[in-house]
Amino acid sequence: MSFETLTPADRAGNAWGGGSFHAWNPVPATPATHYDKVVSSSDSLHLSTTGGPNFKDESFYCTDMAGTGTIASVTVHANLTSFALMNYYFIVVTHSIAYYSSFYSGSGHSDVSNTWAVNPNTGVAWVKSELLYANGFEAGIRVLANGIPPGATFDKCWVIIDFTPTAGGTMKSWGYTIG
Repeated sequence: MSFETLTPADRAGNAWGGGSFHAWNPVPATPATHYDKVVSSSDSLHLSTTGGPNFKDESFYCTDMAGTGTIASVTVHANLTSFALMNYYFIVVTHSIAYYSSFYSGSGHSDVSNTWAVNPNTGVAWVKSELLYANGFEAGIRVLANGIPPGATFDKCWVIIDFTPTAGGTMKSWGYTIG
């Protein structure tokens, strides 16, 4: 097996940095982009939220999958910080529809994740074309407002593709092509 990391990217060229959902607040507020606040763990760059509607969703277009091969799973990761119990779900957008993981709860500073072994839209294994910006792939997180403690932050988001490369294939991790 090989792994490829997809990271949030400014794919739409707009103030939000792409993605369908933008309910979290960028810190610092200027520039108002969101994608750049979650590409590296940093206390000074993050997204923050303290309540509002029934839930807070944040999603991102990602860098395209460069490798080729049979995909075993797609795992969305996030760094979340909360000083009290927080209730959350992971999001993938595929075929223009948002799909949510099972419900999770946690507190403290955590690297959390959810794995989709199959595409939730098709019910079969993921294929590379479904993991491309041109086809609208997004990843992110939803936090329930009644479960958002003051000061909750989201400071990193990334996707790990677990796949078996085809002969002569390559893999890419954190911007470096290997193979």
